[in-house]
Amino acid sequence: MGTDTGYVKVAADPEQVDGTILDGRDYSSGQLPQENIRIIKEADATLRLNRGTQLDALYDRPHKEITNEGGTLIIIHDADSSEWHFFECLV
Repeated sequence: MGTDTGYVKVAADPEQVDGTILDGRDYSSGQLPQENIRIIKEADATLRLNRGTQLDALYDRPHKEITNEGGTLIIIHDADSSEWHFFECLV
C-alpha cells in the first residue's frame, strides 16, 4: 500500500463561506506542523505542481487539518488572493 496525494485550489468570496469548510473561524494560525509541510512538499513533487518557493509563503497562513483513518486533508487560506489550497494525503 502506498500513499496518494492530491491538490485543489479554490477561489471564493470570503463573504460567502460562513458555515462551510472554507469558514476560517476554526482554522489555526501560526506555522504549519512539520508533518503537514512534508505532505505539501510531497504533493508538489508527486503532482509536479512546480510551486516551489511559492509554497513557503503558505506555511504561516490560517490552516485546518482534517485527519481520519483514510488520510489527511490540509486546507490553507490565502486571504491575499481569496484562495484556499487543499492538500490531501490518502493512505
